[in-house]
Amino acid sequence: MNEWKKYRLDDFAKVIMGLSPSGDTYNKEQNGMPLLNGPTEFGDTHPNCTIYTTDSKRVCKAKDLIFCVRGSTTGRMNWADKPYSLGRGVCSITGIDDLTTKFLKHLLTANLEGLLQITSGGTFPNLNKEDINGFTFRAPIGYRKIAQILSNYDELIENNFKRIKLLEESARLTYEEWFLRFRIDGKKLEIDPETDLPFGWQDVFLTDYIELLRGVEPGSSKYEEVKTDSNIPFIRVGDLSKRDSDIYVSKDLTNNKIIDKDDILLSLDGSPGMVKFGLSGCYSTGIRKAISKQTNISSIFIYNLLNSPYIQGLIEAYASGATILHAGSSVKKMRFVLPTDEVLDKYNNIEMKKFQLILNLLEQNNFLRKARDILLPRLMTGKINIDDLDIAV
Repeated sequence: MNEWKKYRLDDFAKVIMGLSPSGDTYNKEQNGMPLLNGPTEFGDTHPNCTIYTTDSKRVCKAKDLIFCVRGSTTGRMNWADKPYSLGRGVCSITGIDDLTTKFLKHLLTANLEGLLQITSGGTFPNLNKEDINGFTFRAPIGYRKIAQILSNYDELIENNFKRIKLLEESARLTYEEWFLRFRIDGKKLEIDPETDLPFGWQDVFLTDYIELLRGVEPGSSKYEEVKTDSNIPFIRVGDLSKRDSDIYVSKDLTNNKIIDKDDILLSLDGSPGMVKFGLSGCYSTGIRKAISKQTNISSIFIYNLLNSPYIQGLIEAYASGATILHAGSSVKKMRFVLPTDEVLDKYNNIEMKKFQLILNLLEQNNFLRKARDILLPRLMTGKINIDDLDIAV
């Protein structure tokens, strides 16, 4: 049986605590370094920051583990795909090598409840550097085998996300070519001089063809942390980027604000402008569910329309609020170019295949995560004897 020992986290890793730069150095023009404050910037596998700073006080490097240390999101994790400026809400954890860093992510996931018990603070619980460095745990001397097993699942998941990003990029380019540049199959459409649009196309208000339904807020006191037969996942704005939620609400409190995986979601509060699909459950008031009023205005069309530069620019222009941004007033101003039914049908026949493939890949990732998460506690507690496993590390 492989020998297990007691360790401190700083036996394996170096921790860098974030420190927010001066606010007057922030910008959206990508001057300086992307600023990472917490899970609102977390993407599916890597951060997706929109704010940059020219005064980075604390910096992580690519392949570091990013760990949230403040507030209700304490304990959430992601990988850095490049250097980031670390804000006050996060720290970076760097193992003695890449495989050790990967092991630490799974170790912290398996022991997260114990780590959260030592958080300090009242309104805003937080972990300091001493808390993290001094966190103790048991692990086998051959922990690298565990890391490699779990990393194999992670790599499959990340490869699927890479395919998803390629499909999303392909769908974006097709949408822009057809509906912004008016080129189909490489040919420029004939333009009506009276409308400056292709003949038969119309400039219309979005709400005449697509309904954006606002979610519900049962109240944080009604949130549940354990899945039961009587509750469903509750999707908040911060959950969109990771396409997952660890909060549930009773089915009786949903007010029929239910989403399925093929529904298109748009955030208009908190972090306005995020567009996602592939989630299921009940959704919050900061999110709108897009419902087509016309059968051939498809999910993939709506997804790319809401991500289009015009709609995103409109949301940004109307976003206001001192502490939390709200952009709901932008909805009545939203317009788009409606093509003919013939063009929409042709577009859907091509592009909906990409949409369905993305949904399939997301579902594959859900199965891979479940399989990995079943293995995780068994490996971390020694229920599976890693000595018997022929794993190269």
